[in-house]
Amino acid sequence: WTCLEVPTKCTLKGAGIGATTIKIASTVTNQTIGIDNKRLDTPDDRNIVLRDFTLDCNKASFSTVSGYDRIMGIVTSRVNNLLIESVRVINLFGTASGGNGPNGTPGEAYAITPILAQGAVISNCVVEDGAAAVGSSGDSTIQSHNVRVINVRVKNIAQVGFTLYY
Repeated sequence: WTCLEVPTKCTLKGAGIGATTIKIASTVTNQTIGIDNKRLDTPDDRNIVLRDFTLDCNKASFSTVSGYDRIMGIVTSRVNNLLIESVRVINLFGTASGGNGPNGTPGEAYAITPILAQGAVISNCVVEDGAAAVGSSGDSTIQSHNVRVINVRVKNIAQVGFTLYY
């Protein structure tokens, strides 16, 4: 389940970090993604820009509920020419072991994760307060090519802060 799907050749632009906040609703299902691209299974999405906003993954609504193991931030798949700039992802929720819900151990939440990207830039972003940061466990780029990560800060993350897979 995804809250917001961004199509090819689209820019999602806010008024700035803290000025524009997109918050995941407390009624979403387990393993919901906050923002992804439209065509996850084909390499047809291109020229997608996400910039100048905060994505609140709403950890408080899920961390005490049984049956939830993670709520994810930005997860894109197979995008050619992806730019994620000046985005803050906060309040991540994920459990890795010990069961789902309040008894789980903090784990993978996928804050900013371009999967199989061809030409991606992640710039001036912040990931904070949660189970994981950028990439697989937080901010990761999974099997992507020609990826540049510039000035990304990771704060108050329980496990891995940044992961890069090839």
